Amino acid sequence: MKEIKIGSVGKQVKEIQILLAGFGGTVWDGIFGKETEKQVKLFQSDFIGIDFPTGIIDEETFRGLIRFAEKYPIDLEILKCNCGKCNGFGKKRFKNEYVLGKPYLEQFYKYEYPGIHKVILNIIRSSMFLAEKLNFPKLEFRDGGYRCSDYNLMHNRQTTNHRGKAVDLDFILTDNQKKENPNLDSELCESFRNYLQFYSNIQVGWYFSNKKSFEPYNIAPTWMHMDIRAYSKPYLMDEYFIGNKQELDNWMNLFD
Repeated sequence: MKEIKIGSVGKQVKEIQILLAGFGGTVWDGIFGKETEKQVKLFQSDFIGIDFPTGIIDEETFRGLIRFAEKYPIDLEILKCNCGKCNGFGKKRFKNEYVLGKPYLEQFYKYEYPGIHKVILNIIRSSMFLAEKLNFPKLEFRDGGYRCSDYNLMHNRQTTNHRGKAVDLDFILTDNQKKENPNLDSELCESFRNYLQFYSNIQVGWYFSNKKSFEPYNIAPTWMHMDIRAYSKPYLMDEYFIGNKQELDNWMNLFD
């Protein structure tokens, strides 16, 4: 295959930036610069085990990306909305509409995106890898996948983050673990959240634009809410939101 490296541009680069969103991370603009090179080097070092990472997508690194996707699959069925009225990922309603009385910010955007954003899903993959590597308990999804407008109506909610831009994760703990330490869940979540701030370049809160976010501890004490609501419109186009495994992994067909 043709090597992809500093100076490369195009759809292949954009897919690499999305795939490695949990390894450092930058915007998915299709321009292979220094930050993308850092993503690749971190992946080469930590997942593939290359002693002297090059930051170049070559045949070995491409095979590593495939192994990574296969080892940490995402079951999108779990993330589907359970309202019983949509197909699991909304109905693409409320384009260009915002919650009444709220500013025109993404957190109040009512549009039902057609799936879960690929960046969120790939951050989940890297989180599974890191939890395993650091000997944290196994991660699971909370009831925090897709929530369409019908779901909100049923549950008297207004938030729109879970219309493809957010997922909630938690650690699987036994009853004995919970009994021995009632604070264990919150301690683990806060510890892992702090680690990912630096490893995956995720901010706590929504202070900076075009950056991945965690809800802070005071909002999510016993789980981890990740979202991408701080990104601008070019990074939230429908093409980035997917609803099945085939769409998540179709990047493999872009490389020869």
